[in-house]
Amino acid sequence: TEEDISEILIAIKADASKVQPEVSSRNSLGVLTTLPRSEWAAARDKIVSYSHANETALDIVDCALFVLVIDDVVPENVHEAAANMLHGTYNLRSGDNLIDYQAGTCCNRW
Repeated sequence: TEEDISEILIAIKADASKVQPEVSSRNSLGVLTTLPRSEWAAARDKIVSYSHANETALDIVDCALFVLVIDDVVPENVHEAAANMLHGTYNLRSGDNLIDYQAGTCCNRW
């Protein structure tokens, strides 16, 4: 039901707020998609080769009708809203250790 979905999303948001973005992004699959296409493809193949569970998880994402991305973004105009819809956010930030990390998403894989 709509209420169930709402409760699940609220729980996801509450859980996500327990960890700083620069920490959670270190293990994020989205980090790999910022690589050049050939490097990302090689990294993906390696991830799949580690286990059948990895292959299954990526197949589920690839076959999904949609992917729900929960970015903390408030577009300032229709152009920013369209850009966010098409490819998510793509800001690079530096953490305490001065290593850049992707904040947000890059969800358009076509």
